[in-house]
Amino acid sequence: MKKLVCTTLLTLAGTAAIAPFAFATPNIALDLNPAYPEHVENPGGQMSAWCLVEPDGTTPDALRIVVEDPDGGVYAEWVYPGVTEWTLDWTVPEGVADGIWNYHVEYYSEDGLAASADQAFIVAGRTSGICAFKFLDDNGNGVLDDGELLLSDWEICLTGPEGSDCDFTDEDGVTCWFFLAPGTYEVCETMQDGWTNTTDLCTEIPVSNSIEKAMFGNMPVVPVQVRSWGSIKSVYR
Repeated sequence: MKKLVCTTLLTLAGTAAIAPFAFATPNIALDLNPAYPEHVENPGGQMSAWCLVEPDGTTPDALRIVVEDPDGGVYAEWVYPGVTEWTLDWTVPEGVADGIWNYHVEYYSEDGLAASADQAFIVAGRTSGICAFKFLDDNGNGVLDDGELLLSDWEICLTGPEGSDCDFTDEDGVTCWFFLAPGTYEVCETMQDGWTNTTDLCTEIPVSNSIEKAMFGNMPVVPVQVRSWGSIKSVYR
């Protein structure tokens, strides 16, 4: 949210001068451990998350920190008045579902909600499944390195004992299939124009009683000049 200082019109000797606009745009930095592509064990695993707000001229009022379940519901929340930095250690309790959970932070200034940020994390251990990650392989080595970005809206297809299913990576660059029957599955990415793969297009993964990972890397045929935040999201480690 941007806080706008209203334009003031000044008239001097018959000449109008308009004062410049001033904006305050608070920024929230997040870090989460374990980050993608690792997961938090269910139950008993611990997720540690950190947030830091740069108020950018606003007056801090409170931080609201939320852990959201795979359905987007609020599982737990905390409100910390007057702070701009916090570390949360959350232990996965008994009886919760495997899936993609979310760490959500809201920063409130004295004027109300001023900024928010999210980072997803995987909770797994009660079921078997596969999570596929799609990343921008800057150096072309076929490995998700620190600082490389995950890509959203990329089709990944799964074929196994119970048939086939295709899905698109979410805003955090991942798509998961949970509650899979034991067996061997083929996971494939669907290539897009303008890209070349740095990992195999398909990989076979045996599934028994755990969450397996499939990694797919790509490089643009023409180097990316401008990266849109709507299509790529940073992986914090």
